[in-house]
Amino acid sequence: MTWSTAEIQHQRSRLRAILERATGVSATEHDVYATVKFVHGVTTTQRVSMWWAGDTVRLGAWVGELKPQYTAFYPNPTVVDGLLALEYRGWSIGANLHLAYHTSRPEQRWYPAMALTGRDYIGRWTRDLPHAGRRPREEIADPRFGRWLVDRSYLTDRELPGLRDWLDRHSRRHIDIRPSVAVEKEWATDETSTGDRTFAARVRAAIDELLDALDEPGLRATP
Repeated sequence: MTWSTAEIQHQRSRLRAILERATGVSATEHDVYATVKFVHGVTTTQRVSMWWAGDTVRLGAWVGELKPQYTAFYPNPTVVDGLLALEYRGWSIGANLHLAYHTSRPEQRWYPAMALTGRDYIGRWTRDLPHAGRRPREEIADPRFGRWLVDRSYLTDRELPGLRDWLDRHSRRHIDIRPSVAVEKEWATDETSTGDRTFAARVRAAIDELLDALDEPGLRATP
């Protein structure tokens, strides 16, 4: 599906309106995304976004990305099992490890290709959680860190030069290791054309399903 810039903006604005109707929270638009930040005490994830990907609309959240989120998620077996169970209910769960620095935008972060399944990735980080978080630049540049990533299957030997190149492109003194999990649900085009009110109800139900799996409070009632 190829759209003009005007059509992209129109579709993004439509998704923003649907997301606002579904959540009762003001949304923002950026790049191809419409995004809502949770404001009702959710701890394991910060936000939920919607975007077009080819002929489908996707709903996505990123679990365990920042320290308050991953320390609430990974040590809790019930929550981990709840998230993994979403795979059997039409959700995809993917590894989203990345290195970042304070205030870095997505395009400024480093994402390895990640061959691990979401399930294997979560299992590894459940054990490796002490390695997550902010580290001095020197520790990330140390070859032993790259070797640890390879040994744990978080990246391959061929990706190590990319890590070094990323470090060379900036001089930040501290780097964040973020064991994020990407959780997504998608709808085909015909499922999104049933009317915005009906589609918003589906989106709301999906978000509540995700929050319930994470043992988080559901969305507040909206008019």
